[in-house]
Amino acid sequence: MATDEQKQATKALFTGHYPYMMQALLIAMQHCMVWRTADTDEARTYFDLFDLAKQTDETHPLEGEAFYMVSQEGAIGLCAAGKEYLVRWLYVPMEGGEERNRLLAEIIEKLNREEAEEVDEESEKDVPPPPPIF
Repeated sequence: MATDEQKQATKALFTGHYPYMMQALLIAMQHCMVWRTADTDEARTYFDLFDLAKQTDETHPLEGEAFYMVSQEGAIGLCAAGKEYLVRWLYVPMEGGEERNRLLAEIIEKLNREEAEEVDEESEKDVPPPPPIF
């Protein structure tokens, strides 16, 4: 039997109305990994938005009928129910160029580094402890 959270997540996927920024980010990152803030044009990577989404969902959850939505390109916006035509875009995909390429390379490097650390931790678990010294 599905929990309330599972039902809500399924409904969000079908409607495109995400009550949590983290849900919207997980959908948006399937399209892009680097954005610009719509109001300040500041570059944001997936890691930046992940931390921000987590904090936002915990400290400032949406109230009423508001929801996040994601464009086909991966832009993340905020709407009120029944007013989908009035999207306030928060993050838009970054245009191609040197800055975007550099940020994507940094993301890939960080992911590879984290994966290598996990492999090292797993391999350390496989090593038996040294024998006791008498």
